[in-house]
Amino acid sequence: MAGLNLRDLDLSGTSLHKAILHRANLQGANLRDTDLSQATLSEADLGGVYLSDTNLAMSNLSGANLRGAILSGCDLHGAHMYNANLFLTDLCRANLRHANLGKSTLDGAKLRDADLGNADLTAASLRGSDLKGASLDGTNLYRADMWGADLTASSLHWANLREVRLYRACLRGARICLANLCGANLRQANLRDSYLDGTNLDDADLTEANLQGAHLYGAHLCRSNLSRANLSGADLSWSCLHNAILNGAVLDESSLERAQLRDSHLNNVKLNWARLAGADLERATLTSAYLFRTDLQGTNLSQANLSGAKLDGADLSHADLRRANLTGAFLCGANLTGANMDGTRLRRADLSAATMPDGNIHNSTH
Repeated sequence: MAGLNLRDLDLSGTSLHKAILHRANLQGANLRDTDLSQATLSEADLGGVYLSDTNLAMSNLSGANLRGAILSGCDLHGAHMYNANLFLTDLCRANLRHANLGKSTLDGAKLRDADLGNADLTAASLRGSDLKGASLDGTNLYRADMWGADLTASSLHWANLREVRLYRACLRGARICLANLCGANLRQANLRDSYLDGTNLDDADLTEANLQGAHLYGAHLCRSNLSRANLSGADLSWSCLHNAILNGAVLDESSLERAQLRDSHLNNVKLNWARLAGADLERATLTSAYLFRTDLQGTNLSQANLSGAKLDGADLSHADLRRANLTGAFLCGANLTGANMDGTRLRRADLSAATMPDGNIHNSTH
């Protein structure tokens, strides 16, 4: 039945199990509740077709035109949809588990509450698509284009998101634990209150992203760019941020306890009331940083550049400040009890009322 013209036919409720409909014209046909499981529909024209609740499990839809089709509630698990046109298609609540959607076009598609677990969306285009509440656990989205997509409250545990484009995407409240986001573009993305515990974000671009209240416990962010990102109230404890760029980022009231920040760039960063106890900031650059009343107990700041930093009221007790640069820094009322300050540069630093390593109160500036 290859190349058949079935345009505008009412085929609702019929069985087309394993049917060969290669390059068939099914535009305008009614296929509701039709059994198309394991059917061959490669390069078929299903533009605008009503397929709600249809059984398309294990079907072959590679290269098919499904532009604007209604596939809400469809069973498409294991379907082969490589390079299919699904522009503006309705796939809400559809079962797409283990489906192959590589290089398919899903721009503007509705995938709300769809199940895409373990599906393959390599290099697929999902620009502006609606994926609210969708399940993408274990899904392969390598190099997919998800510019402006809405993934609010979606689940992406263990997903492969390497080099994915999520510029200006909304992932608020999304669950992305243990996923791979290496080299991902998340510029200006909304990740507020998202769960990224244990996720790999090495080399990711998070410039101006909103990560307020995000959970990043044990996450990997080596060499990532978080310039001007909002991470206030975020949990980054035990995370790895070696060589990361956080210039101008906001991390007020965040948790960075035991975090690894060696050689990172934190110029003009805001870390007021943040918790960095036990963190490793060796050779980090924190020029003109804001660290008002920040907890830096036992922190490794050896060879760090803190020139011009505002550390008023900060707790630096037992911190390692060997050969650190605190030129022109403000340490009014800071606690330096037990801190190691061998070779620390304090030229023009304000230590008014600061508690020095020996426990004495300092009452003058250097």
